[in-house]
Amino acid sequence: MKKLLALVVAAAIIGVIVSRVRKPRPESNGPSGAAAQAAPASGTAAQARVPLSAAVAPGQGAAGTRAAHDVPAGSASAGSARPSPAGLTASSQAVPASEGHRSTPAPSAPSISVSADASRLPPQDAQLARAKELLDQGNRVEARRILSQIYRSGDQRLRSEALVLLNQINKDLVFNPQCVAGAQVHVVQKGEVLVTIARKYNVNWHMIARLNNIARPELLRERQQLKILSGTPEILVDKSDFRLALFMGTDFIKEYAVGLGKDNSTPAGTFAVDEMLVRADWYPPGGGVIHYGQPGHLIGERWIGFLDKPGATGLGIHGTNQPETISRMSSNGCIRMLNEDVIELYDFLRSGITVNVVD
Repeated sequence: MKKLLALVVAAAIIGVIVSRVRKPRPESNGPSGAAAQAAPASGTAAQARVPLSAAVAPGQGAAGTRAAHDVPAGSASAGSARPSPAGLTASSQAVPASEGHRSTPAPSAPSISVSADASRLPPQDAQLARAKELLDQGNRVEARRILSQIYRSGDQRLRSEALVLLNQINKDLVFNPQCVAGAQVHVVQKGEVLVTIARKYNVNWHMIARLNNIARPELLRERQQLKILSGTPEILVDKSDFRLALFMGTDFIKEYAVGLGKDNSTPAGTFAVDEMLVRADWYPPGGGVIHYGQPGHLIGERWIGFLDKPGATGLGIHGTNQPETISRMSSNGCIRMLNEDVIELYDFLRSGITVNVVD
């Protein structure tokens, strides 16, 4: 009887112990059970193991995470720090920060900046796009620099488009006395005259007078401000389309139509300006001399003569009293210009400058 009672008491004690072991222990914070055991101490590690397809729940609001397609593999999602620029995809870089919480990509194509779009163009087309962008920003000096390079390239389509923009720019940068962007400004000192000022800048004094609308150079005022273009003048003659272009340094200034030698007698090559004369006498190839104003005088208001070289003597740029010969091959080998054009060109030049003639 005593043994039976001891067994009953022992069984009761074992039952109480077993029931207490099986009873779940209360948790004051966080999830319970298996979920609590699976959650690591750091939320970032857990997020790194979340598949990209589950990184964002559909319809998640502004407090949610970056869209799944913006999260590079292995990076933190949800509320963690933004990935470094090196880890961003092209689409994520195009999305402003305020729009970075979309759950799905925008249905329309992403907006592309002018510079990004230009990068997909051929190099010179991209340069033209960049120049237009600079013009929109008001930077005409830098736009002119790029457009001048395009003009020199020889591509007729791009050159024509660049020329339109260059002419618009230079209405101010060159031919407007009130605009001094890209130019130097000289303040006239007591006793100075245009000739001495021009020597300081190694330019033709006629250019200073033209740029500043000075009709009477002897009437300079003390402390008068003068616009002066810097850079060495250079001439480019393209025989293929009868044009002459003037540059100051690398900057395009103006293009002029010209006439050339009959039977393609204007030689291609590099020449140097030797002499510059106003209303010069003309010495025809057959001999003799025809003074300015006399019948048969064919070199107009200005003569810009080239230094002779083997196979090319007596050549130069000059005006003409026969405007119908412009854009034609009709001279004895010289480059003809309208009188008003050669007068303007003359004012920008000086002896020793380079003239490049190309086929």
